[in-house]
Amino acid sequence: MIKWTFDAGIKSSADKVQVATDSVKISKLFNSKDIVMTSADHNSGTDRVYEAVAKLGLNDNDVIINLQGDEPFIDPDDLNNLFDIFSKKCIYGYPL
Repeated sequence: MIKWTFDAGIKSSADKVQVATDSVKISKLFNSKDIVMTSADHNSGTDRVYEAVAKLGLNDNDVIINLQGDEPFIDPDDLNNLFDIFSKKCIYGYPL
């Protein structure tokens, strides 16, 4: 399921797609360049993403979409639409 979700991310227009995990077993399913190993102590996926963002050295101008591993049927076009909305920093002309 995680691989399908990752593949949906790859099919989007994202510059980079990473798997943030604390599981060595999951990490072995992917190329090492696509993995960010994180702490096992997180209470949520959002906490895990925060750690991954810090490890990757991303900044406030980068758009991060937190795609959870149990979303294998996410449409890459939906990811692109989210990116477009947040990269413009507005929705229907109103600032975010």
